Amino acid sequence: MENNTIVIEDSIVNLESFKEKAPYKLDAIFKKWKKERLLYSKGNGDIHLPKHIGYLSAIGQRTMKIYIDYLLPFTPVDYSLRFDEIKRGISKTKKELHLWQKQKMISEENPDGHYDFLLENFYQVFEDVGIDLTKTPMHEDLQSLYLKIEDVEESRDKEEDSLMNHIHRIFGFMERVDPRKHRDILSEDEYERLVDWVHHYFSNGFEVPQITEPILKVHTSKGNIIWAFRSLFSELHPSHTVPQSLFELYTGAFYQFREDRFDNFKKQKKPQYFDSL
Repeated sequence: MENNTIVIEDSIVNLESFKEKAPYKLDAIFKKWKKERLLYSKGNGDIHLPKHIGYLSAIGQRTMKIYIDYLLPFTPVDYSLRFDEIKRGISKTKKELHLWQKQKMISEENPDGHYDFLLENFYQVFEDVGIDLTKTPMHEDLQSLYLKIEDVEESRDKEEDSLMNHIHRIFGFMERVDPRKHRDILSEDEYERLVDWVHHYFSNGFEVPQITEPILKVHTSKGNIIWAFRSLFSELHPSHTVPQSLFELYTGAFYQFREDRFDNFKKQKKPQYFDSL
């Protein structure tokens, strides 16, 4: 506890300025901040922004509480527990930021500056009462909440590469000769079109692409085709049930299966020789 107290004392830039604030005002400062920031974000349309503001506000209140405890040391305080609580709050905030990042990647929108602005404003609130957060134990963790445009673009590129790897690994057998029919399962052009359709579907929130030239004939069993679609979906979204849209992608891509039924699609079991294709 003594070591933590030294860290806290060193991190206060202007102790006199901090002491000018009544403790109850310090305790309420991030409640007011949350209300003002929610008004600032009103009409933004980003479903993650209000929750992000709430998380930052909670982190701010808990961090401010450490300094109130420092000013009013009436009872012993385990500062390590306070820091652990703040770290958990930052972890929750990062998860919400990651969800926002994925949303931007799916919609292919450029990220706005709201999140970085909020964090800068968060630091400013502490600076206004005499605390330099850059000298606190929380600074390094808080810095991880900055997300620049280039970070999102890099993540988007990695996500795209990862999705393509999944598609080629599961659908790649269609580039080869079927061992039972002794024919190319798909032509090179047909395979490329199929990959494009599947990629569009998974990178655009299960949106079925417009397919004007479906594949007329595929030279392998229908079970192999269905299982490939089902396997890829289960691998990418293990907690989701198979949606109707995946079936629509399958029937839209393969003309000969256009009369199939969704119930049969969902009931398809793994074909006996699928792994040997």
